[in-house]
Amino acid sequence: MSLHCWRRPDAAKRPREGPVAILGLGDVHRGDDGLGPAVIGQLRTRYLFDEGAVRIAEEGKPGFDFATFLAGARAVILIGAVHDALEGPGTLRWFRRETFRPPGPRRALERFGDLQDDFLLLGAVPGCLDATTGLTPQVHAAVPLLVQGAIVELERLGVRARQRRGAKGEAGPTQKHI
Repeated sequence: MSLHCWRRPDAAKRPREGPVAILGLGDVHRGDDGLGPAVIGQLRTRYLFDEGAVRIAEEGKPGFDFATFLAGARAVILIGAVHDALEGPGTLRWFRRETFRPPGPRRALERFGDLQDDFLLLGAVPGCLDATTGLTPQVHAAVPLLVQGAIVELERLGVRARQRRGAKGEAGPTQKHI
């Protein structure tokens, strides 16, 4: 399975300066909510990017300065658990800015009007958000596809991702209750 990303035709006319901000959302101590950090971990360990082309962070702790992280970014990729009562755990979801509905992150992004065309939320439907570490098997299986989705988006934005020599595709441990 591969991910295909839609973009508006006028997106190519926008300036391509500054880094792409990639933010993994979620709490690794709440089961599948740790999806964003798991994908970020794979991007960091499996890929190399040109210096200054990508800014990567995990957000799962109080006090993270979302606005400062996004400042100066030419594009934003958010990765995390996406709640959807109609879909089963591990179902992939992705949204461009114009289809993104959650009010909190959307309001924060509206401060950065120049990112209109270059915003992508990649995620999967969580199965368990209890006090556990690791991901459920269904969400764990989505990690490589979300990594691929982020790489496809980076390439669309003109950022070259090179796989590290000897990097493996393992997504990390499955769930352990704490």
